Amino acid sequence: MSFIEEIKQRAKADRKTIVLPEAMDSRVLQAAQIILSEGVCNIILLGDEQAIKAKAAQENISLEGAQLINSHTYEKQEEYAKLLAQIDQTVSFEEAKQLIKNPVYFGMMMVKSRR
Repeated sequence: MSFIEEIKQRAKADRKTIVLPEAMDSRVLQAAQIILSEGVCNIILLGDEQAIKAKAAQENISLEGAQLINSHTYEKQEEYAKLLAQIDQTVSFEEAKQLIKNPVYFGMMMVKSRR
C-alpha cells in the first residue's frame, strides 16, 4: 500500500468533517468531489446553495453527499458571532456579527464550536 493510500485508509477509519468556505471556486468543488467519491471525510460547503449547485452543474461536478450551508441564513450565526467576540476580545459583538458574514470567519467558528 502506498503512503497516500495508507493516509486515506486512516482518514476513512476516523472520518472527520472539512468545512470549505470557498465553495464557488471550481478547484474547491473538484477537490470536494474527489474526497466525497473516495469517502475520505465529510464535506461542508459554505455559500448560497443554489449558486453552488449551479456552479457544480456547470462544471459537471457531483457534490452528492456534501452538506451545503448558507452562512448568511444559518441559525447559529449569532452564536458564532458571540464566540468570535469571546475569542478575540478586541472585537465587539457588533463587529463580530459583521465579520461572521465572511465565510472564512463563519467556517472557523463552525469548526471551533464543533457546529
